[in-house]
Amino acid sequence: ARPILRGITPPLRQFQLTTMSYDDLKAALKETLNAKGVLNQMRARMHAEVFEALDTQEDVRPSLCGENLLLNEAIREYFEFAGYRHALAVFIAESSQPKERLPRGFVAQQLSLSEPTPGAHEEPDTHQLPLLYSLFARAEVQKGGSVGSTPLAARA
Repeated sequence: ARPILRGITPPLRQFQLTTMSYDDLKAALKETLNAKGVLNQMRARMHAEVFEALDTQEDVRPSLCGENLLLNEAIREYFEFAGYRHALAVFIAESSQPKERLPRGFVAQQLSLSEPTPGAHEEPDTHQLPLLYSLFARAEVQKGGSVGSTPLAARA
């Protein structure tokens, strides 16, 4: 008898490779990758790689004006915060945003947002919410609400 596949979650372990049909193996592998949260990451990475492969330097993109540069930087910060690495890779390439990040304090200043100072127990740039949250909180206050009137604003 052949050994059972190692490192695979229980649905696949119970079968030996020789007794599994192609469809069974495919279904078990898909279930395992999905259970580990890897399947969506693989799909996103594949989309990013395909975009990069098809994206040519001949594609002419409009130059970034100051407002778009700042807005894109705020979106980049949110993507990083949310862990959207592959979406971020496509976004940076597609938007022509520079690969080097703009300093967070500069972006906050340009967007007229106050930069919170970390407490004595915090390192700079750790556990900070993205600047987009502050923009939403400011909009809520301008509409007449209070900063804590929405769950989103309460986190900012």
